[in-house]
Amino acid sequence: MKRVLFFLLLSVSGLSVLEAQYLSGFSARYDDDLSEWLVYPESEDFPECNIRCRWQIRQDPGEWDFRMGDTFGTIRTKWRDRYDDWEVIGDNQITRIRMVWPGDPREWRIESSAGEYVIQMEYNQPGSDWIVEKDRKVIFRCRTVYQNDIRDWITEDDLPEDEHFNTRVGLVFAVIISNVLAGMR
Repeated sequence: MKRVLFFLLLSVSGLSVLEAQYLSGFSARYDDDLSEWLVYPESEDFPECNIRCRWQIRQDPGEWDFRMGDTFGTIRTKWRDRYDDWEVIGDNQITRIRMVWPGDPREWRIESSAGEYVIQMEYNQPGSDWIVEKDRKVIFRCRTVYQNDIRDWITEDDLPEDEHFNTRVGLVFAVIISNVLAGMR
């Protein structure tokens, strides 16, 4: 009875309950433009997630929107014109993404209410694999489909099943924004 009331309350209040959404990969929507990305869930029961730069015409990478079915949110810099500290805001949760070392986009810390992950470039070059380790085991990996081609990525997602979708978006976005920033230099 309590469980029924809980879900009824959630549906009336407009909150969405996201099931576990493991990711299988992501890619740039267009070959010559890194301002819009598609993130693919592992299960075909879920729609793709679209991540797009809000201010493409101004070429300002400081604010992005994401949408997966009825779930949507914003990814934005915490401070204007500083690309080392970001927030993923969606589904009534804020997940923070920030460089471990300011000015060094090869390692990012993802913090949410559930915990913290560090995603880092495995080798020191654009197009390199990105990994998250826990207890000396890789629990999340992003690798390019074609060597040194940053437009298409495969994801190995072994994060806990109950990890919030914003955390997964944050991990993918850290890889995306690192490549976007590398292209701006």
